[in-house]
Amino acid sequence: MAHTTISPSRRAAGLSLLRARGGPTPPRIALPAAGLALASALAFLVTSCSAPTPGTTGPASLVPTVEGWETAAIETAGATPEPVPIVIGLPYKPDVQFTPLYVAAARGYYEDEGLAPKFEYGDESAFVRVVAGRKMPAMIGSGEQVIMARAEKVPVTYVMTWYQRFPGVVFSDDPEINTPSDLVGRKVGLPALSGASYTGWRALLAANDIDDRDITTEVVGFTQLEAVTQDRVDAAVGYAANEPVQMRAMGIEPTVIEIADTANIVSNGLIVAESMIYDSPTLVQSLVTATLKGIRDTLEDPDAAFDIFLQQVPEANDPAVIESQRAVLEASLPYYRSKRLGAIDYEAWTQTQNLLLSEGMIDEATPVDQMIDVSFVENADLGE
Repeated sequence: MAHTTISPSRRAAGLSLLRARGGPTPPRIALPAAGLALASALAFLVTSCSAPTPGTTGPASLVPTVEGWETAAIETAGATPEPVPIVIGLPYKPDVQFTPLYVAAARGYYEDEGLAPKFEYGDESAFVRVVAGRKMPAMIGSGEQVIMARAEKVPVTYVMTWYQRFPGVVFSDDPEINTPSDLVGRKVGLPALSGASYTGWRALLAANDIDDRDITTEVVGFTQLEAVTQDRVDAAVGYAANEPVQMRAMGIEPTVIEIADTANIVSNGLIVAESMIYDSPTLVQSLVTATLKGIRDTLEDPDAAFDIFLQQVPEANDPAVIESQRAVLEASLPYYRSKRLGAIDYEAWTQTQNLLLSEGMIDEATPVDQMIDVSFVENADLGE
């Protein structure tokens, strides 16, 4: 899917109009109070929560819609450039997993594109509808959410891949559980019967021709680590940068089955309203370019990136959690990498949608090229 090319003069004018509308300045991000124990500090590192973090605002107080800004921009040519306050929804709370976005903000990559980012934290599925309604310009979310939204005629589009590999895993403290077939006859803990982790679980079974009736499952909520280490279940579904990292910090070497090895379903990326691709393509391009630079820098120098995270979230300097937080970032890096940073895998989208159809999670398919737009990544100038 192509998008309109906007001249530099129109781009500057468009950003000037948004600046004239004003908006809140980005807040200082904060983690929970220092002194948290390791398990509680990391318990939800890669999962979504249901409410914004205290000290941040929720979707109702977001900056105004950007609808129509490029059309009216011609009237404001020559205005003094100042960064445009722009909201990006993040599906959790201030956290080390969002380090590349903090890097992009701290190093001025968003500002270079004429943007002043404000991060809102909250529920992924709720954010999808807020973005579709143009009350939030963009969000980070999973491709699965886009596919399910489109099946319900909610017009959102995925414009950049962040996680090239699905980060979901099945982990255990049993050295005999190493492959999907080893789970047959065992009890596996699930955080919920919905969401990306559950979709990943269903994909793992389907890809390995395992009948779900051959495995006992139990919903354990977000206590997967405790469920495994306390022998309530033999294994549990979690995330590579979460529970396995915690187990190693506890002196336990986990066995890990990576779901992406046999079922690489689409994961986190940048999502915008479909209409923005047509009437605000410059804004979308700016968001993609700046975010990709943050991801690039994090991959090239994770120590410097982690220092930026600590500056933005000083509570994470707590000796009780700092080493594990660094380990979480390190474990996340392989999932960002690809030959072309941000590339969108058409085949992965096709496979993921087919899975959701076969599992009855959606009722009808949407053409993949209506759910994704690869042109913004292709046109991103990272200065390399």
